[in-house]
Amino acid sequence: MDINDVFVSVIIPAWRLADELTQCLSALDSQEGAPRFEVVVVVNGADPKVKAAANHKGLKTNIITTPVNIGFGWACNIGAAQAAGNLLVFLNDDTIPYPDWLQNLTNFTVDNELSVTSSLLLNEDGTIAEAGSQMHPDGMPTPLGAGQTVAEAKRSGLLAPRILDYGSGAALMVRADMFREVGGFDSEFSPAYYEDTDFQFRLREKGLDVWLVPSAVVIHHTNRSTHDRPSWLRFSIENGHSRFVQRWENVLKDAPERGASVDAITPIPEGRRKQLSPLPHEFHGEDAYKIAEGHNERYIAWLEKEYSRLNALVEAQNHQIAQRQLVLDDTFSTLSWRITRPIRLLKKLAYRLTK
Repeated sequence: MDINDVFVSVIIPAWRLADELTQCLSALDSQEGAPRFEVVVVVNGADPKVKAAANHKGLKTNIITTPVNIGFGWACNIGAAQAAGNLLVFLNDDTIPYPDWLQNLTNFTVDNELSVTSSLLLNEDGTIAEAGSQMHPDGMPTPLGAGQTVAEAKRSGLLAPRILDYGSGAALMVRADMFREVGGFDSEFSPAYYEDTDFQFRLREKGLDVWLVPSAVVIHHTNRSTHDRPSWLRFSIENGHSRFVQRWENVLKDAPERGASVDAITPIPEGRRKQLSPLPHEFHGEDAYKIAEGHNERYIAWLEKEYSRLNALVEAQNHQIAQRQLVLDDTFSTLSWRITRPIRLLKKLAYRLTK
């Protein structure tokens, strides 16, 4: 692919964050040296403020609206189905790309003839949020370099271009033809979490490497859209984790243990990819409602199970408290009797002296 022929589609699912979306689009509008690119914003069941923010004054955006939240992966798939670029970038609405982000990400991808590349994610304070991630046998990942300063990450070798287990879907570039060939993000991971990991594992099954591009830098406000919904966040993570472990169980047994070298990755054999549905070229309101209904049914079932679990814990704790209260009362009675014994003896002596 010649760099002069590159056309990039930046796809942004937007749900709850109007101010953050405005910042993200402003950062895209300020990209320097970037290839030709379009911006596709999927307004994912969002309120009018988010839709208004998607109409950025300085940046032409292609806005796709779904009547309800269809989840991160499906929103990306819908955006990809209408994207015109031969390279796709999936970008969270709570990110702020550096001015040379898209230029660096695209140049590295094209110059090295790669199919999927990941950005370097920083926290708001400039520390590392993720320099790629490493998967472990229990299906839980380690975001490499998390909390380190840039200087510390450089010394530990994290900020060199290298092959990854996977990179965050918060700022991920992939060839459009490969994205469509593997069926995009799998709806089984809706509403969110692990769909980007599963997608990159499926690409790696085809013999493709995921590379970190440390010069492609993005500030990421992690979990900004779900921080005030802890139950929804836990449900999404647990749902995605269980599905990921079930699908990749035989592969995860060979995943690197915690503390392994940053270059250690999970070996993935070829030829075990499940055939997924093709990306939808048309998407209707009733499709969105069916997807959302599926999310809600799973969430309600999880909430009921979680309520039963927490209620059982509370009952067990109440029983322990009651037992400890009995011991405390008995201890207090015994202690009180011992403390008042001298007083009782004095009263008894005084009574005898008055006789």
